[in-house]
Amino acid sequence: MSAGLALARAGEAAQPRLVVSLHSDTVRLSDLFSGLEPGQDCTIGPAPAAGQRIVVAQAQLVAIAVQFSVDWQPGFRPASVVVERKGRQVPREQLLPVIQAALVGLGAPADSEVALGAFVAPMVPAEFTGLPDVEQLTYDQSDGKFGAQLAFSTAGSEPVRIRITGVAQEMVQVPVLSHPMGAASIIEPQDLQTIRVRRSLVSDRLVLVASDAVGMALRHQMTGGSLIPHDALTRPLLVSRGMPVLLRLQSDGLTLTMQGQAIDGGALDDRIHILNGTSRAVLVAQVTGAGQARVDPGAAPAMLAATQAGLPPASSLPSLHGLSSQGPLASGPGGLDQ
Repeated sequence: MSAGLALARAGEAAQPRLVVSLHSDTVRLSDLFSGLEPGQDCTIGPAPAAGQRIVVAQAQLVAIAVQFSVDWQPGFRPASVVVERKGRQVPREQLLPVIQAALVGLGAPADSEVALGAFVAPMVPAEFTGLPDVEQLTYDQSDGKFGAQLAFSTAGSEPVRIRITGVAQEMVQVPVLSHPMGAASIIEPQDLQTIRVRRSLVSDRLVLVASDAVGMALRHQMTGGSLIPHDALTRPLLVSRGMPVLLRLQSDGLTLTMQGQAIDGGALDDRIHILNGTSRAVLVAQVTGAGQARVDPGAAPAMLAATQAGLPPASSLPSLHGLSSQGPLASGPGGLDQ
């Protein structure tokens, strides 16, 4: 045989490939060799798992060539074929909606947060683009625990199956502080934000509606993001002990005003004791605003001394800073001197 004919036949003979990417569960003879004769191709073994590869070394290639009558003889350079099955990992975030939808079908709350137990992202063939099928799903409504088998199916391959467990927690929206606030701070709408929390963390002792907190004062300092207990709130004081108070009495179209000094602190509509700076009598008045109170027109004049009213004597009360010497202020004849 001439050298030219030998080279021509060598060019026509089968040759091992270098790197092969598979899209099925099996390895065929044509995946390892090019230039096969018609009808010679066949399945010779299983493919590597998704995301893995195998290396078919020269000795194994020779054995395969002999077994399947492949016209190939190794040359001077060692030959090998890398066979890989490309894969990708499916993250947790892509699985949660599928699981949640299936759980709702078994009676789980629609607004549930699904938490998975020990989880390793499954490796599936790279060509998988759909959603997994949920198989063998179990769900316990009493504690929210579930178990499921997911199947990732691609054409020409056996499904990749994984087993997962977890818990589905019903969620609710509740108001929390949007930033730190100090004691006695009054909560405004902008001080609140809404977050989703597990229903198991919520009880009647917590504020569940923002309107129940707006306008209330904090009893103590709280951090941002804090759930708000009802007992952490109080009505804001509009009058504090010792502060000047503008007293009003309205009767028959006549409004009388004067300055007094608060013996008690009080919120809106609270009835507190106020010292009349002129007569040193103790009045009972209803708080109507910041530093303001109203005396009931039908009430009998309260001319009792502070000690008779069961309150500290006048000598122990804070000074009125000269208000008692100014006399009453009135918008009509006379003043309020009870």
